[in-house]
Amino acid sequence: MIVDKLLLFSNKQDLTQAQAGSPTPSVNTVDFSQARDFGPTEGFKVFVEFSSLPIGAAGTTLSIAVQISIDNQNWTTLEDFPSIDITTLTNSQPFAVRAKPAFSNMIYRYMRLTYTPSQTLSSGIVMAGINLDVPSQQAYPKNYVA
Repeated sequence: MIVDKLLLFSNKQDLTQAQAGSPTPSVNTVDFSQARDFGPTEGFKVFVEFSSLPIGAAGTTLSIAVQISIDNQNWTTLEDFPSIDITTLTNSQPFAVRAKPAFSNMIYRYMRLTYTPSQTLSSGIVMAGINLDVPSQQAYPKNYVA
């Protein structure tokens, strides 16, 4: 996956500082008034993956939301993704979110993500951003006889 630094919400953001039950904003916001190359006129996708998997107490979940703003001060939640049980994340499948965000009827300039752990995390480094497509592992049947 090729990633544009200008389209990243988080790059090596440490989630151990996130307070339980309280939304922690991504380090970066994307400013859509600036020239950005989104490629062809397709919709874009949001991805969230972990270079260091989140670790917390049993039953810990992580909620991720896409927020938009006109002034970079007042934020409105555009989309809440379902909470993720952090034990379902693995090194081979480190993705918490791979989705196309909903569209809004209002014109907005800024976009960010928020991360809300249900309990304090003892580990967790996140990378998140916008891309035209996100990686996935696709298994195909064998094309040979063993």
